[in-house]
Amino acid sequence: MDKYNKYHESLVIDCCKDQPKKKEKTSDCCCPGMHLPSQDNEIEILVRRLTKEVKDLMKSTEARLLCQNKKIDETMVYIKNNLSNALRELLNSMLESGQLEDLITGIVANEIEILQHDVEVLKADNTQNKANISSNTADITRLKANKLEFQEIEEQDVNSKFLNVDITTEYVNDSIVYITAIKNLDKLSCLPTNGDPTEDINDNKTNVIDYAKSHPEYDVYMNTGMNGINIFDGVVNQTTRLDCPCYCGFTADNTMKFYVGLADDFTLADMIDDGIVNCFSGFCPIIENHEVYDLSNITDLADTSEIAEAFEESLPVKHPRQLIGQDDDNNFYIFSIMGRFNNCTGFNYEEMQSYFLAKGLKNVFSCDGGGSMQTIVNSNYVFYPSQELDTNADRLIPTIIGFKLKEIK
Repeated sequence: MDKYNKYHESLVIDCCKDQPKKKEKTSDCCCPGMHLPSQDNEIEILVRRLTKEVKDLMKSTEARLLCQNKKIDETMVYIKNNLSNALRELLNSMLESGQLEDLITGIVANEIEILQHDVEVLKADNTQNKANISSNTADITRLKANKLEFQEIEEQDVNSKFLNVDITTEYVNDSIVYITAIKNLDKLSCLPTNGDPTEDINDNKTNVIDYAKSHPEYDVYMNTGMNGINIFDGVVNQTTRLDCPCYCGFTADNTMKFYVGLADDFTLADMIDDGIVNCFSGFCPIIENHEVYDLSNITDLADTSEIAEAFEESLPVKHPRQLIGQDDDNNFYIFSIMGRFNNCTGFNYEEMQSYFLAKGLKNVFSCDGGGSMQTIVNSNYVFYPSQELDTNADRLIPTIIGFKLKEIK
């Protein structure tokens, strides 16, 4: 009991320390002010103090290194040698009995277990970070290489397969843009993939690559639009819904012309009167006569057209895009903007307007994009479709454009 009284000041408990101080003690207090703990509380208090000091010491660099190397005996020596004098005095009796050894061993073992768990977590995170860096590096290398993702084509075969077609790539707005330049054009035709310009375009439709392989009379093919009015080499097809507000037409000399509105705004007769011999429906004009097209001409139709309403909602969203453009010399350009894979994001409409205005083209029209994007040159992919990679199956497309080039003499 003498030892107990000797260090009672270090073990004293103030049961009322969290209660408001009162000038006079009253019987309302749960305990008589400051008092010594009972013998039953002594060990618990010592353990709390010891645990706190050991944990603080375990935070030191020296202790962490010892733990990491699993040098438990050395760690024990370090802990015991660095305990505070006050606590050491309080624990002399426990040292003599061996109880302190057991207490410290238990605390150190627990701290080592926690530390080892943290180390394993850090190792796992580091491994994952290295994997992410490796993956990102591979993606960046692939994107910046700016190489066409053709099927395996020997270098000597490129000229024969893509003769008279200039194909380049750019990396813009976190996306690869494939540019297929079509010059020396002989003929352009809008075509139904089912082969019958008078039937419903959604019956027996096929993908562009299969159509190209069975119809080699055209050198370049691209997917075009959606349902709506179509004119296939002078043959009018109105077998599908007619609420599409945007159309791209071509005259006999291949000049592009746009029509935007509902049935009351323009008629099929207007197209025929303008000399349009090929026409398809699509998303919208982007550039018209070297100027950014005012998209409010379409969004203002949102109250009366579901397609226009969906168009308005999609304006800020990035997607893969397929566009057709024309310069002042009536040369055509197919722009295929990658998205949804290989870290490519695609473009939104504001980005398309800015990009194509800088290109200096006379007219640019946005066709059906997303997983419908397909550009084929001499029965070979210019790129792989951006949405159907998992199934290795190209999307079925109702309408396309075929470009026949002049023979090089």
